[in-house]
Amino acid sequence: MLDGLGMESRMSGRIAVLDEHTANRIAAGEVVERPGAVAKELVENSLDAGATRIRIDVQDGGRSLISVADNGCGMTCDEALLSLQRHATSKITCADDLQRVTTLGFRGEALPSIASVSRMELATRVPNDISGTRILVEAGVVREVVETGTPPGTRVDVRDLFFNTPARLKFVKSDQTELGHIVDLVGRLAMAHYSTSIRLASNGREVFATPGGPDARGAIAAVWGRERAARMVPLDDTEVGISVTGFAAPPELSRPNRSHEALFVNRRPITSRLLAHAVEEAYRTLLPDGRYPIVAVFIEMDPELVDVNVHPTKAEVRFREERLVHQAVVRALRRALLQGHHVPRITGQAPQIVRNGGGSLAQFLPPAIGVRPHGIPPSVVPDVRLGVTVEQIQPPASALQGTTGAWRLIGQVANTFIVGETPEGMVLIDQHVAHERVIHDALTRGMANGNLEVQRLLLPATVTLPPREAAVIAGHLEELASVGFDVEPFGGGTFLVRTMPAVAAAANPEGVLQELGAELCALDGAGRATREGVLDAVVTMASCKGAVKAGQPLSPAEMRKLVQDLLDTENPATCPHGRPIVVTIPHAELLRRFKRS
Repeated sequence: MLDGLGMESRMSGRIAVLDEHTANRIAAGEVVERPGAVAKELVENSLDAGATRIRIDVQDGGRSLISVADNGCGMTCDEALLSLQRHATSKITCADDLQRVTTLGFRGEALPSIASVSRMELATRVPNDISGTRILVEAGVVREVVETGTPPGTRVDVRDLFFNTPARLKFVKSDQTELGHIVDLVGRLAMAHYSTSIRLASNGREVFATPGGPDARGAIAAVWGRERAARMVPLDDTEVGISVTGFAAPPELSRPNRSHEALFVNRRPITSRLLAHAVEEAYRTLLPDGRYPIVAVFIEMDPELVDVNVHPTKAEVRFREERLVHQAVVRALRRALLQGHHVPRITGQAPQIVRNGGGSLAQFLPPAIGVRPHGIPPSVVPDVRLGVTVEQIQPPASALQGTTGAWRLIGQVANTFIVGETPEGMVLIDQHVAHERVIHDALTRGMANGNLEVQRLLLPATVTLPPREAAVIAGHLEELASVGFDVEPFGGGTFLVRTMPAVAAAANPEGVLQELGAELCALDGAGRATREGVLDAVVTMASCKGAVKAGQPLSPAEMRKLVQDLLDTENPATCPHGRPIVVTIPHAELLRRFKRS
């Protein structure tokens, strides 16, 4: 048996305390996972320093350069050198301070972690000092410390990120993908600290700039777009010590993903399943499945009731009273939406579809379908014509969802479903998804054969996108051109659309680019923005936006032509989104429903 001293002596050869440089490299793996994390940590430091103006410049998606300059309190030479030591911080002084964290940073890990995987220059000056300090650091090693002239505040230039960790560098995505993450992370900090003017530029071109104003609407407009910000309604609710403020968009401005659910606790951007559930619960009866709201929710509460020391990135928090926080967010959103009259209502002339309620036939129809009063001419309905000029088109005598024999057109239900009859029974066809399938197959064939027809717009359409969507669209112009969209950057997030694919020429260019930007951002976030993935997204979006709409009346000839084109597709059963196109009700089922033998 070994005594305690013998055990210590024996183990000392296998267990060792890591040196400072190795410890920083390990910490960098948690804190600095990609360029966006570097920008986020540096901007947080600037905000904690009391800056009222912050400028962020990035090159090549942040791989070549991330520069953050502010007009904050600055540091002395000794403070600047100390800030490069691990766990050196001015934010807290003892463990008890972790119970009441009011700053964005407090762990003292970010700056040394960043310096350990880059070539970093730090220039800083306290406002009352005559001169400042410049420090050069390479791979965590201080190479130079000199006195210099520099404006009050601090500037940190991070170059050649991950130059000494090639394994990590391999996981960095394309420049546009990384820029998108930077826009998202810095944009949320800009919304949370709306009184600070924050400007982000990429390769010398401005991405967004917040004005620094009295409320968050100006910052939201800069990051998410002026139109969205203008239509958002304010939140203002305070109960049991929990204040919920912010802005929420009406349901018609929903998104296909959660990218625009911005949540903040004590001005800290966070991710929280609890709060995400609260937001979606407030919108539950207002949005269809697969759509998500646009909200910026700011929660202010006693710091002792929230734990921010959960993860090195400081993005996750725990609440002491989860139920109260959840209820407060739901209540604030519901009150704002109700006061803004954003809940579907039944009117005397044109009933709207009410989800999860109602006893009429309307509950079985898609929410987009309204009732068209008698006497209104069809010309007032938004129109996408199918190019049919003859009165009769005989569809081929081929199978339609397992049926055989002649197919007879009966008509149209709710200006949405084409009704037909075969010897086997009744056939219902969703006209929108049927036309989606037709356009999708036409685009795919045209791209494969190299004979895709395009239609030049009489006047180029001007489309302005929020910064992140603009960045991702600019990175995939080649794929857009392959599908027939000639899109040209015009500066400031604005694009000119000159051509559209002919089969989808009826689509609204602005709607296509806006939805496509959101879809490509989601692909980027999931790491699936390959050329094939982007092409599929563009084709699918063009098919959806170019198809006839639910609620649009079609002539008999147009209905026959649509059915004929559908039968000629490779897969007439489902649309590109996977929804069914055709429903067949056999005669036997009709007889059974009416209790006939």
